[in-house]
Amino acid sequence: MVLAIGSQLADLGDEDGPDEGDIDQLPHDLTQLQIPEPAHNPGWRFYEVSKRLLPDIICSSSMTSVQVCLLQGLYLPSTGRRDAGYNLLGLALRMSINMGLHKLIRSSSLRAHVCELRNRLWWSVYIAERLYSIDMGRPLSINDTEITAPYPVHMPEWGEEGAKAVYVDGTVAMAKLCRVLGKIIEPVYCDSNSFRSVTIRPGVLQKLRHELEQWRSSVPASVTFDETCPTRPSAHLFMTYEQANILLTRPCLHMAAIMRQANRTFGNEASALLGRRPSAV
Repeated sequence: MVLAIGSQLADLGDEDGPDEGDIDQLPHDLTQLQIPEPAHNPGWRFYEVSKRLLPDIICSSSMTSVQVCLLQGLYLPSTGRRDAGYNLLGLALRMSINMGLHKLIRSSSLRAHVCELRNRLWWSVYIAERLYSIDMGRPLSINDTEITAPYPVHMPEWGEEGAKAVYVDGTVAMAKLCRVLGKIIEPVYCDSNSFRSVTIRPGVLQKLRHELEQWRSSVPASVTFDETCPTRPSAHLFMTYEQANILLTRPCLHMAAIMRQANRTFGNEASALLGRRPSAV
């Protein structure tokens, strides 16, 4: 699966592609142009090999099994198989919960580096599954109150210093943002009562907005978004933060439209929430 995902970022060339001279031979009538079939995903053959091993992997509870399901779940959406990717990410989450990765290990029998690997694997699965569930409009798979696993920490003995430490900071910041996203999704989108009434509770939205602002102010400088020199972790954080703002303010926009049609005044708290421009991470 590592090779399958890596093939998406590698330049494997186009052996069967047209030559540059073929451009001059294009027909004048573009309706006669023969469109070639899209190239097969180059990483698919690696995925096919790993898929054959999936039945044995599912039957065993190990960190390797969780990693395989996680990688397959991350790879499949790029091939258009969104539902299969969602199922595998959910499977990775269920296997992680079954192994107790979401809980704090109080036993001293495990070495520090093993505990850290467990924590990093859990939060990687949690982030991927939470973001994809929200993207697919699915219910949250785990209540965050059940999670007691600590966030990843820097491991200097692993050579995580300088630039490499950015990935740990980015993982922790994204995990905390995903928890805020869960707080937005549950009361605003998952509460059945909110769909039976047009009443909006600006106080709840203001509290959630305050949590978003607190998260933004706590983002480490190493992953703070800089338009002049953006990095992949900081850009991903910035886009997810903006998505959280959209999810939070969407009910207010809907309510504002209803109020305008009814010639009613929108609440001051909700108006202030809509009028405040989100700040960059």
